[in-house]
Amino acid sequence: RLTKTELNSVPIYNLSSVGKALPLWVHDKKSRAGKARAKLRPADAAGEHVEVIQDLFFPTMCGKAKLSSDGETLLTTGGYPPQLRAFELRELSLKFERHFNAEVVDFQVLSADWKKAVYLLADRSVEFHTQFGKHHTTRIPVHGRCLGYQPETTELLLAGAGPEVYRLSLERGAFLQPL
Repeated sequence: RLTKTELNSVPIYNLSSVGKALPLWVHDKKSRAGKARAKLRPADAAGEHVEVIQDLFFPTMCGKAKLSSDGETLLTTGGYPPQLRAFELRELSLKFERHFNAEVVDFQVLSADWKKAVYLLADRSVEFHTQFGKHHTTRIPVHGRCLGYQPETTELLLAGAGPEVYRLSLERGAFLQPL
């Protein structure tokens, strides 16, 4: 059951399972006597159809969620244990998950799809990942708070506990003079 409430003009949606175990858009087995397959009932109105992503949860908390530029993959980080989960939106299901040694503070997708990404971790490390897994790890001098990517100069911008913004050139593979 989907209920909508508003608090200070902000809509809040609550999705809960009340009553039947099957969603409303699936025919009841009793009404399908003699038929081998389940058929979906078309939605009466466009607003009545809700699609839910399977396994979209974390044991304790969800940190960040970002959509890939091509709009096909949802990347989410959370804990405990610290992990990343990628969901394929066409299938509404979990594509893969990866675990980290420290909590993910921030992350940035470097390519149009999910296949290249960088993760800023709470232990001052920055991990670069490809579709095959972790590619490289480096460390920054202070605990990081946020991460940005400037595609024009291929620089990774890392802001931390101090006044400096650290620049990591992905083309050269070296740190540049901080801002």
